[in-house]
Amino acid sequence: MYKFCASLGIIFISFGIILPWLFLRESFDTLLSTSDISNLTSTAQILILYRQKVALWFAQNIFIIATIPLTAGLFFLVYGIVLWNRKQKIVDRKDNLENEKLELEIKKMSPEQILEKAINEVIEDSQDERVEDEQPSIFNKQENSINNYLKFENIIIHKLRDCFGPSNVRSRLKIENTQIDMLVRINKKKRAIIEVKKISNSSSFIKRQKDVVDFLRNAVINYNKLATTFKETIGIGLLIISDDVINWHPDKTSFYTIDNIPIKIITLTEEEFQALDNRELKILITTFD
Repeated sequence: MYKFCASLGIIFISFGIILPWLFLRESFDTLLSTSDISNLTSTAQILILYRQKVALWFAQNIFIIATIPLTAGLFFLVYGIVLWNRKQKIVDRKDNLENEKLELEIKKMSPEQILEKAINEVIEDSQDERVEDEQPSIFNKQENSINNYLKFENIIIHKLRDCFGPSNVRSRLKIENTQIDMLVRINKKKRAIIEVKKISNSSSFIKRQKDVVDFLRNAVINYNKLATTFKETIGIGLLIISDDVINWHPDKTSFYTIDNIPIKIITLTEEEFQALDNRELKILITTFD
């Protein structure tokens, strides 16, 4: 309704502006001399004199007449803006409630949870299948690997923030029971959930790639349940691999669509990732070709 009123208002305003120009550009037979008019039939003379008399009245009142569509146009335009403002307030209120809901449901991971996730990533990469109560000894042996993992994850976070803007990248979040590395706001309606994996063991690459795809599917489903206004959510798996893995895995990007959820797996070495500029990184994450 507000679009119709605003459009009608613009039409009336345009007509009010154009009307004087259309009228004043006409001569209304004023260029005819008295002798020319006298040579015409009496009927033609009467019509010309009547036309000139009407034209004179319009010429004297044209700007008053033009104010009628101008006034009507301003009324409809203002009315349309008022209707739009009311609707926009409802939309904004809905968005605010949605954001408040997301803030409550999507929380930052605690330092302990971040460390625990890093330990699990390193253990998974090393293919260590020891039981959970043995993890302290694993941590002592693999402390450097854990620190390196966290350090490089921070590099990825900072690079994404440089690319998309600090306010558009949230890191290390917990959506219900799902821990995600990054949530990126691509545009007003589109979001990307990014999961980072470091892979140094070529024998585990296929399995871990499949695990990432399954994880992203579940993470996107959980996020879409909460973010009802953001229905275009994609999953991005960023696999950072060692040189010996890249030698036998030439595909840098793989695409999947599971339950109508687009998922992209990006496979790079640390050196390749750090060499990407902001434009290349944005294209790599946002395009699905």
